[in-house]
Amino acid sequence: MAVYYVRAVSGASEDQGPQRPPAPRNTTPEHCAPHDMQVGDYVFVDGKNRRVNDMRGRGGSGARVLILEGHGPWTMKTPALIYRPITRGSVRRTA
Repeated sequence: MAVYYVRAVSGASEDQGPQRPPAPRNTTPEHCAPHDMQVGDYVFVDGKNRRVNDMRGRGGSGARVLILEGHGPWTMKTPALIYRPITRGSVRRTA
Protein backbone atom coordinates (compact mmCIF):
# COMPACT_ATOMS: atom_id res chain seq x y z
CA MET A 1 0.00 0.00 0.00
CA ALA A 2 1.41 3.37 -1.02
CA VAL A 3 1.11 6.34 1.28
CA TYR A 4 1.42 9.81 -0.20
CA TYR A 5 2.28 12.80 1.93
CA VAL A 6 1.12 16.15 0.66
CA ARG A 7 2.46 19.39 2.05
CA ALA A 8 -0.12 22.10 2.40
CA VAL A 9 0.92 25.31 0.68
CA SER A 10 -0.98 28.47 1.38
CA GLY A 11 -1.80 30.53 -1.69
CA ALA A 12 -1.05 34.19 -2.07
CA SER A 13 -3.84 36.51 -1.11
CA GLU A 14 -4.87 39.30 -3.46
CA ASP A 15 -3.14 41.97 -1.39
CA GLN A 16 0.29 40.28 -1.65
CA GLY A 17 0.72 41.06 -5.34
CA PRO A 18 2.22 38.72 -7.95
CA GLN A 19 4.18 35.65 -6.91
CA ARG A 20 7.92 36.00 -7.38
CA PRO A 21 9.59 33.41 -9.59
CA PRO A 22 12.56 31.49 -8.18
CA ALA A 23 15.85 33.37 -7.92
CA PRO A 24 18.09 33.21 -11.00
CA ARG A 25 20.79 30.53 -10.79
CA ASN A 26 24.08 31.39 -9.08
CA THR A 27 22.76 34.58 -7.47
CA THR A 28 22.35 35.76 -3.91
CA PRO A 29 19.51 37.98 -2.67
CA GLU A 30 20.39 41.44 -1.34
CA HIS A 31 18.54 44.61 -0.43
CA CYS A 32 19.95 47.29 -2.67
CA ALA A 33 19.51 51.04 -3.08
CA PRO A 34 19.26 52.42 -6.63
CA HIS A 35 22.74 53.96 -6.51
CA ASP A 36 24.28 50.56 -5.55
CA MET A 37 22.92 48.67 -8.59
CA GLN A 38 25.41 47.02 -10.93
CA VAL A 39 25.24 45.73 -14.49
CA GLY A 40 24.46 42.01 -14.28
CA ASP A 41 22.15 42.26 -11.24
CA TYR A 42 18.58 40.99 -11.47
CA VAL A 43 15.53 42.99 -10.37
CA PHE A 44 11.86 41.90 -10.21
CA VAL A 45 9.83 43.92 -12.75
CA ASP A 46 6.49 43.06 -14.41
CA GLY A 47 6.35 39.55 -12.97
CA LYS A 48 9.88 38.45 -13.94
CA ASN A 49 13.42 38.70 -12.64
CA ARG A 50 15.11 40.83 -15.29
CA ARG A 51 18.86 41.29 -15.81
CA VAL A 52 20.30 44.80 -15.79
CA ASN A 53 22.09 45.24 -19.12
CA ASP A 54 23.02 48.91 -18.72
CA MET A 55 22.41 52.01 -16.64
CA ARG A 56 21.85 55.34 -18.38
CA GLY A 57 21.92 57.86 -15.58
CA ARG A 58 19.80 59.22 -12.82
CA GLY A 59 16.04 59.43 -12.99
CA GLY A 60 15.76 62.12 -10.35
CA SER A 61 16.76 62.42 -6.71
CA GLY A 62 18.23 59.06 -5.68
CA ALA A 63 16.73 57.15 -8.61
CA ARG A 64 18.50 55.21 -11.36
CA VAL A 65 17.37 54.41 -14.92
CA LEU A 66 18.07 50.74 -15.66
CA ILE A 67 18.06 49.13 -19.10
CA LEU A 68 16.55 45.69 -18.49
CA GLU A 69 16.79 42.57 -20.63
CA GLY A 70 13.49 41.95 -22.39
CA HIS A 71 11.90 45.09 -20.96
CA GLY A 72 13.69 48.30 -21.84
CA PRO A 73 14.31 51.34 -19.61
CA TRP A 74 12.90 51.23 -16.08
CA THR A 75 13.38 53.77 -13.29
CA MET A 76 14.35 52.31 -9.90
CA LYS A 77 13.19 54.86 -7.34
CA THR A 78 13.39 52.99 -4.00
CA PRO A 79 15.55 50.26 -2.45
CA ALA A 80 14.47 46.76 -3.47
CA LEU A 81 15.31 43.08 -3.14
CA ILE A 82 17.64 42.22 -6.00
CA TYR A 83 19.64 39.15 -6.97
CA ARG A 84 23.36 39.65 -7.48
CA PRO A 85 25.50 37.06 -9.29
CA ILE A 86 27.92 35.18 -7.08
CA THR A 87 31.45 35.94 -8.24
CA ARG A 88 34.20 33.40 -7.89
CA GLY A 89 36.29 33.97 -4.80
CA SER A 90 33.95 36.54 -3.30
CA VAL A 91 33.16 36.45 0.40
CA ARG A 92 29.84 37.72 1.66
CA ARG A 93 30.36 39.78 4.78
CA THR A 94 27.71 40.33 7.41
CA ALA A 95 27.70 43.24 9.80
